[in-house]
Amino acid sequence: MGKLILIYPNVLQVSKTITNAKDEKEIFICIFFLIGHLAFLYICCYSGQLIIDRSLNVFKDSYNSTWYCMPLEAQRLLLFIMLRSSTESVINIFEFFVASHAGYSKLLSTSFSYFTMIYSSQ
Repeated sequence: MGKLILIYPNVLQVSKTITNAKDEKEIFICIFFLIGHLAFLYICCYSGQLIIDRSLNVFKDSYNSTWYCMPLEAQRLLLFIMLRSSTESVINIFEFFVASHAGYSKLLSTSFSYFTMIYSSQ
């Protein structure tokens, strides 16, 4: 719920500004902040997605390598690397939100659902 609070006030402010304000400058400023906020959240989630993709590539590259030509000690170490990298590494924010493309789309859909529900009840 903590991350949802970040985007909901921006959407609500844009909605109130468009319906009540007569100054185009104020409308532009609110929309600019909303777009900036969405872009910042996307960049953060994109960084998390890169970490997930690269952690999975470590497993694929180590599995497809010529591990059988290595000395036995290196094979044992490579086995530990393969075991650790078989699960994806994620950035988990407050045990609630995973920074990834799926997390970003879930964040947007949930935020706009909350906005629609609260806006319709006013």
